[in-house]
Amino acid sequence: MAENADQAAGKPERLKLPPTGVLIMLSLVFPGAGQLANGQKAKGWIVIAVTTLLLIFFSIQLASAIPPVYNALASGAEPVIDEAYMNKLYHLLVIVLFAVLVWLYAIVDAVIVGGRKFKEDVKP
Repeated sequence: MAENADQAAGKPERLKLPPTGVLIMLSLVFPGAGQLANGQKAKGWIVIAVTTLLLIFFSIQLASAIPPVYNALASGAEPVIDEAYMNKLYHLLVIVLFAVLVWLYAIVDAVIVGGRKFKEDVKP
């Protein structure tokens, strides 16, 4: 009923955009979901694809880093930490850092675009 009163008074109708908190939570849970909620389908799917690829790369790299240590510990030997193993850990770190950057980008972008769209839609 308040919406009808606003329309009758000549006030612009507000679009049903997600609140900032919802955009943050969507992007925290699944990067790219905030962009999809803002109506940016292409950007949202790109962020989702990049996040999925990073998850796959992380899983592959982790699967190659764990068995040598596990097998050594299971046999009672001391694990060999050589340069090749440190390179695997370095690649894991790079993947995690890149994933954090994509995650932060998704959150900040969803909030900025959502706020901009809200301001554009509410202008008198």
